[in-house]
Amino acid sequence: MTVVGNQLVAVNLEGGIGQLTEIDPVTGDVSVIDELDFSVSLAMGLAAHDGELYGSSQQFSDIYRITPGAPSTLIVEDFSLSVSGMDFDSDGTLWALDGALSTKHLIKVNVNDGSTEIVSKNGLIEHGPMAAIAFGSSGRMWAIDGDTDELILIDTVTGTGQSVGVTTGWGNDRSIVGMTAVPAPSSLAVLGLSLMFAQRRRSR
Repeated sequence: MTVVGNQLVAVNLEGGIGQLTEIDPVTGDVSVIDELDFSVSLAMGLAAHDGELYGSSQQFSDIYRITPGAPSTLIVEDFSLSVSGMDFDSDGTLWALDGALSTKHLIKVNVNDGSTEIVSKNGLIEHGPMAAIAFGSSGRMWAIDGDTDELILIDTVTGTGQSVGVTTGWGNDRSIVGMTAVPAPSSLAVLGLSLMFAQRRRSR
């Protein structure tokens, strides 16, 4: 889920088809805007900047610019990584997290020319699967470790992560699928979306 202009939008996976939907922030009512013309999964990356919406596909994690009512525009082809989270920084650079268990790269994406840069190979390998990243107003990048529930502060220069502490209150059956940062007058609240029962955690 993300905000595009004044719209709160999300992707619903219905019968294997990704539906682009708009959510009314007052009533919670959902309306379908369009059907995506590329395959998606629950772990797709979704981010918006300057009124433009971008999403990652399930196959090869290609990245598309999504325009309702028109064909999606392929930005990055055959990424060959498992993009599980995306967000824009204040400069308009798209950052993507490769959440595959064996890699966990941090990647910068230029949405204008489709070029990519791996900031650090395996820089987050010591952490568990992370399905969401978010930038705060201070420019810091956050993520949540899906195995330990730790809040991770990611260094965008080195591509490594540092544990801030263990998050609590998610419940026993959850899979974190989205996160965003909400600036407050004197603090930064990091909000996570927990998809209950989407993936039953194995007891440790």
